[in-house]
Amino acid sequence: MTSPFRSEAQAFRFLLLIAAGTVAVVLAHAFAGTTVLVVVCVLAALGVAAAYFVDRPVARTLRAAPPHVGPPDERRALLLLAENVPGPASLARLRERCDRVLVVAPVDTPGLRHWASDVDRARSQARARMEDAVSRARDARLDASGVVGDEDPLAAVDDALRTFGGDEVVAATSDPALLAALRDRYAIPVTTV
Repeated sequence: MTSPFRSEAQAFRFLLLIAAGTVAVVLAHAFAGTTVLVVVCVLAALGVAAAYFVDRPVARTLRAAPPHVGPPDERRALLLLAENVPGPASLARLRERCDRVLVVAPVDTPGLRHWASDVDRARSQARARMEDAVSRARDARLDASGVVGDEDPLAAVDDALRTFGGDEVVAATSDPALLAALRDRYAIPVTTV
């Protein structure tokens, strides 16, 4: 377990602030009325919360680079099917850059179906898209396999990179937010087809 404080001195100051707040509450309870006690309790709670949250380091997310899987000279690409299956020209360009491809088709469950856990139809549609993309990739002479991924494209890519590895992520999408999220998350090239 990691400490929420940057130093022992900061933790000690926090402890002293809690002790001072507790003493103030006890004294207010012993010598003052209910109104003063409530005001002292609120001020003590605000002081403790401010001491904890003010001057805390901003959490930075480090971009992840999955370990290389396979022979040292083999290049692997993860093809994320966020929208349509890429055409032959895109797959031919991909063949020039990599030796193996893993096609990941996230399950697309819109709104109410997601909350109702009605994912069977969406899962079968994702499987059909994935199988179509794998078939087209093999027609383009790519060593391709595929999986149906999580509803969240980022989680689907995380899962695939853990097992397949990958030297780059190729996203079949025109969604700039998804591309930005992928580029922020991974320290490997993220391109589109």
